[in-house]
Amino acid sequence: MKKQRLEEPARTKLFWIPIYNILFYTVKEILLDVWDLASTVGNKFFRLLWVVVFPFLLVIYPATCLVLLLVIIVLLFVTLVNYIFGGISYVVDSLYLKIHGIGLVCPACNNKYQLPTYICPSCNAQHKNLRPGKYGIAKRTCKCGAKLPTTFFNGRQHLDAICPNPACRYAFKSKILPARPICIPIIGGVSSGKTSLINAGIDGLNKYCQIPGNKMEFEYCSHEDEQRHKRNLEILKTRNTDKTHKQQFDSYKFYFSPQGAKVKNRVYVYDVAGEVYDAKKQNIVEKTQVFDFTNSLLFVLDPLSIDDFYDDCVQAKVPNLERYKRSDRSMNDVVTNMINSLGVFESLTPERCKKVFVAIVITKGDLPLIKDQIGDEYVAELAKQNRTTWNRAKNIACEQFLDKYQAMNFLNIIRDKFEKYQFFTTSSWSGEQNKYVAENAEDPFLWLIDMESPEIDLKTKWNSNK
Repeated sequence: MKKQRLEEPARTKLFWIPIYNILFYTVKEILLDVWDLASTVGNKFFRLLWVVVFPFLLVIYPATCLVLLLVIIVLLFVTLVNYIFGGISYVVDSLYLKIHGIGLVCPACNNKYQLPTYICPSCNAQHKNLRPGKYGIAKRTCKCGAKLPTTFFNGRQHLDAICPNPACRYAFKSKILPARPICIPIIGGVSSGKTSLINAGIDGLNKYCQIPGNKMEFEYCSHEDEQRHKRNLEILKTRNTDKTHKQQFDSYKFYFSPQGAKVKNRVYVYDVAGEVYDAKKQNIVEKTQVFDFTNSLLFVLDPLSIDDFYDDCVQAKVPNLERYKRSDRSMNDVVTNMINSLGVFESLTPERCKKVFVAIVITKGDLPLIKDQIGDEYVAELAKQNRTTWNRAKNIACEQFLDKYQAMNFLNIIRDKFEKYQFFTTSSWSGEQNKYVAENAEDPFLWLIDMESPEIDLKTKWNSNK
């Protein structure tokens, strides 16, 4: 089937019209004019001036051929130069997008695109492929006459844009800055603390950037994103967040990049209702495009969903244990169902899973039995004893914790499917103090962003002994 050409609402540049059309038209017109002239002269003066006309024809035809040859050479040269510069501009723009991983994820339909559909500021015409080409190299001329930039280097990102998906057409409320999309789906059971972790983590990232020595920048993608997060924080500071009721992705968007970075990191954090991973409701699991391109996953584990650990907390008479919302399903069941649910997404092949970065967060880290076994002080001492890094010691401590409480099934599943994983312990809501806290909530997000962003290098942080 012949591929249909994508026509744009723009004027085609002269020298991007196929050269054979120009040459054919030029040759045809010149030869016809010469033939008409020769025929006219020959008919009127054939008998009387043949002696004069014949030498004239001998001169005019070679001269015409010479002029025609010069025209062809000039056209070929100009067209070749135009194609070379156009090709170089297209390749440079494409390489810039590819090398820096620049792309765009629509928050409405969750599809990823390299470029959105740009809107002409004068006539609102939709330009689906605003790149160097036959409509212009540095700029193209819209059919209304407006000049539009065709690369990031001369301001393409400052144009208004919409989602390229015909069924979506989401209008982006902020300018599309050249950014690398980092998508982090949050996976966890009911009441595991996902929503609290997300909001506390984003708050922690914002505060992390305010420390002068870190030299990082935090920015919300839009005013709506900022107001929404602030409302959630106010709720979180007065009570634990309500569970997510939607059976779809609820996205949080922000920029997190080194200061002065030309290409920013646009981070998408996706909150999913825990019911999606309930074995009794497998029929509500819907395929989403996020898993087609994500390179990061964040598992949220509720330690109270481990029966043996919960029994120990009861026996230890942990204060205000009832204030901690406990998942009503065992952790092994939740994790098994989560993995089975992820099997719906065909893009998460075994080969691709090996390249995915996985952060495993054990929440409710302010529980006394959590602090004693996998808390910061215990991990710091373990790192010194084993002469290893903090992250490695954290993994050792968490693996021992899971082994002690008969929860190795989860770890075996993770090891079987993923190679690059890291444990974290966080706390965003203290059941004991009945208030909002933010202990290490930003660390799992910081680690995942660091793994995906070439501009960020936090090896000193992760390889330290704290």
